[in-house]
Amino acid sequence: MAGDLGTVDKPAATHGVDERSAFAVPRDGDTLHALLAPPAAQPTEVEAPSTAIRSPVRGRSLRVAVTAAVREAADTELAYGTLFLMVPLCFLVGIATYFALPTEPAAHNVPVALLALTILRILVRRRARAAWGVNAALIAVLGVGAAQTHTGLRSTPMLGSEVATRLTARVVDIEVRPGGSARYTLDVIKTERPHLRYAPDRVRVTSRKANPEIGVGDGFHSVVQLRPPSGPMLPGGYDFAFYAFFAGYGANGFSYGMPEQVDLVDADGASLAGLSRAMADWRVQLANHIMAIHPDRPATAIAAALVTGKKSAIPEDINEQLRASGLAHILSISGLHMALVAGTIMFALRAGLSLDPVLSSRWPVKKLAAGVALLAAAFYLFLAGASVATQRSFIMLAIMLAALCLDRAALTKRNLALAAMAVMILSPDSVLGPGFQMSFAATLALIGGYDVLNRARFALDGSGPGSGVPEVRPLPVRMLRALGALIAAMAF
Repeated sequence: MAGDLGTVDKPAATHGVDERSAFAVPRDGDTLHALLAPPAAQPTEVEAPSTAIRSPVRGRSLRVAVTAAVREAADTELAYGTLFLMVPLCFLVGIATYFALPTEPAAHNVPVALLALTILRILVRRRARAAWGVNAALIAVLGVGAAQTHTGLRSTPMLGSEVATRLTARVVDIEVRPGGSARYTLDVIKTERPHLRYAPDRVRVTSRKANPEIGVGDGFHSVVQLRPPSGPMLPGGYDFAFYAFFAGYGANGFSYGMPEQVDLVDADGASLAGLSRAMADWRVQLANHIMAIHPDRPATAIAAALVTGKKSAIPEDINEQLRASGLAHILSISGLHMALVAGTIMFALRAGLSLDPVLSSRWPVKKLAAGVALLAAAFYLFLAGASVATQRSFIMLAIMLAALCLDRAALTKRNLALAAMAVMILSPDSVLGPGFQMSFAATLALIGGYDVLNRARFALDGSGPGSGVPEVRPLPVRMLRALGALIAAMAF
């Protein structure tokens, strides 16, 4: 009853909303209209949960989490303008796709695909995600075209079967081996008895006894046994024929007896090929001069290899010990050697120029030292033979030194991407080699790891750009930090 003091009448029109929900504080996004709206019809009986349909909660949550993380990373990269880092990856995918094809694609396939993708890119220009996908496909097709063009320009004639012939050729390079043997890289001039109708342009011939009178650029004549380069010994193993094709020689073999020196009529000393042979001859003489100091010591052969890139004089037992210890890669002229040469020259020159206060205050000694270091690295590139690994290291170092001269950050992921693009355009076949993969993967790991460590350090001590916290630390702290960075670099 309404008059009883001990009872309280309930509201007449609550529409099924109880007191707790009626007087609850609305949450964000809730409105009074939504709160007081009549509820949906409720079933009169509670149905038992069906076991026929099971929701994959774990799989769905993992998929949603991965998708969200990828989208967040893509948005972050887009905000920082670093989507350019995906360009070399897409280009690499195109190159790898070309070399994985079972047959050679037709010459018109790449232009037609580029035209179709360009039209599609125009049609989806208002859809960001679709445009990104089309851009990635365009770059991949360009990678296929670069690999196909590079393969066509090589067009190295390969020997079809084993044959013995009298060979007259010009010496391009000489690799002296322990025991007095030598391996000659030869440009074929003519073959006799029998005459080879499809002779390779360049071959490699090993002689058990080297002729000391034959130098780079001289004529070579001998009876040789030639065979085509062999394929991989195991499925997925090192393909000697593949790398021989892109190295430019189509056969290898051995000489019957000591080769003879012959005079060649055609002289091209002023041409580019003549200059290349002159540089190769100087490398051979320099290596022989180094090894003549202590010919019985393996360290002398190692020193010659580190200076000129010629590793043929190192004894086989030393090579085996280096392989077993995991140090064989030190003999390959690559990033370590380029960094040592350029870094030493740059540090010494910058320190010397800084001693003069007038010169150091008027001239940018750091940029001058970086320019001279770049020239020294270019000289070392040709001194070491300009192999693919050496070219790759020089390009990366040149981009970093150029960044220093232009007041840019020297070691960034963008510079690494530019170096990778330059290497892949010049020699797409290097993508399949372990040197390319190890060099760029290790450098990317170093840059990314250093970035993660820097962010962690900034979060711990509150330092960093724009924080106002001084970066000067005590000497023991700096030494420990340098030691930790060195250990992390060695770990990568």
